[in-house]
Parts: sequence; structure tokens; C-alpha cells
Amino acid sequence: MNKSSLNVITGELTVVEVTSEEIKATEDANKAFFDSLSYDIHRKNEYPSIEELTIALYDTDDKAAIETKRAAVKTKWPKDNSGPVE
Repeated sequence: MNKSSLNVITGELTVVEVTSEEIKATEDANKAFFDSLSYDIHRKNEYPSIEELTIALYDTDDKAAIETKRAAVKTKWPKDNSGPVE
């Protein structure tokens, strides 16, 4: 796989070959970082948005769905930060 970049000032194009091993190593490092984040950050990323919460204030079915979604996120990302429960 090739990765290229263009210097917009000089117009020089640089092409760098990236191996599948380098890609895998980067993916592994990114996954390790993601998994190391605390449970509250994971929860915040998966919780319903403020807009969804606001709409749920006025609709009983939406509110039930929000409560179900929040419970699932809390189960997936417990406070002990042991990682996702799948």
C-alpha cells in the first residue's frame, strides 16, 4: 500500500510504501490506547446525545428506549474498567 502527500508550496509529491505489518502494528497500538481509556470516556461516547434525551422528555416510548440504551452502555463499560463486556 502506498501513502502519498503533496507539498502545496513546492508541488513535490512524496510517496511512501506502507507495509501490512506497519498497518497492523498501528491498528494494535490504537486498539491498546482505546482499551486503556477509562470507563467514563467509553460511556460518554456511546450514551444518547443531548438531542435524543431532550426528545425523550416528551415521548414515553423514546424515554424507554433511552433508558434501555443507557443500561446497555453501563453493562458494556462497567466502572471497574475491565474493558467491554461482549
